[in-house]
Parts: sequence; C-alpha cells; structure tokens
Amino acid sequence: MLAVVFVGRSKRFPNKHFEEVKPGLRVVDLVLNSLRGAGVEILIFSKILFEGPAPFLVDPTEWIIPAFLFLFEKLEKKGIREFLAVGGDMPLISPEGVSILLSSFYPDCLALVPRWNNGWVEPLFAIYTLSFFRYLRWAFLDGAKSLQSIIRSCDGVKFIEAEKFPSYTFFNVNTREDLFKLREIIG
Repeated sequence: MLAVVFVGRSKRFPNKHFEEVKPGLRVVDLVLNSLRGAGVEILIFSKILFEGPAPFLVDPTEWIIPAFLFLFEKLEKKGIREFLAVGGDMPLISPEGVSILLSSFYPDCLALVPRWNNGWVEPLFAIYTLSFFRYLRWAFLDGAKSLQSIIRSCDGVKFIEAEKFPSYTFFNVNTREDLFKLREIIG
C-alpha cells in the first residue's frame, strides 16, 4: 500500500518537520524510517519543498480538506484506489502500528481510522479509499469544514480502537516542548 506523508506549514512551530531530533535525523526522517521498516511505498505530500528520500508531490492547497481532495484526484489518475495517510509530524509511528492498520483494513470500508474512547479520531494515521474521496468531496461541497466531523458522519468508515496501538503512536510534534519530549522519549 502507498503511504502518503503529509508535511504542512505550522503557525505554532514553523519547520517542525525539519527539526533535528538527533544529529542528522529530523522529525520527518523518523516517520520515513518507520514506513520503510513497514515495507510500504512512500510518497511525500508537502507544502514545503525539501530534499527527501522518496517521491514528492507539492501540496498547493491552504488547508486539510482541499489537500485531501487534490491528493485523491492525483492518485486516482494513477489508478491508486487507497492509501495510508501519515502525519509528517508523527515521529513515533512504528512498523507495528502500520501493520495493525494494514491488517485491520478490508476493501469494503471507505476508510479505516483510529478512534479514541472519547470519540476523537486520528485522521493522519488512517487508510482512505477512492470511495471516501467521493464522500469527502460531496460533504465539502455541502459546506462541511471539519475532516473530523466528515469522518464521523460517514457510515462507511470503519473505526479501530486507538488504544490498541503501541504507546506514543499518535504523538505529534506541535511545539518546541513536544520536540524536547520526543528527544527524551527516544533517548
């Protein structure tokens, strides 16, 4: 399966994806290394141009829903019917976490999204299909503004308990404090 690594612009912590965690190892490199370890094909989908070890697609959009729509259109033209979305600021995903998602996915669902007991979903570590793209486009044209609410409202989305994943899977680097915590976690 194709894993698409989303690299966006952050107002709170600009260039967070490119901060060094260890000498020569950036936040985004940890994400890419885990995906390589899981044996998936990788595409970097980024608003920021940078040198990366995988094919690269520029994201010309301003926010997440148009980004998904743009990406789906490009992938559909290449005959790709599903993909694993991964946040480029989620450095503690693991091959084990990827394996949990891949083994829980089946073609009849529109998307497979981790969901916490409190109902919060993790849209940037999830699998999406071309059929979900059609629903997303319809919901967006109908005025929906939140990817979270679109996911929750779609009957064809399958949820998997977020608590089943390895510790720290959904850890995001959103602030400098998160970066310091990441450095402590990985030693």
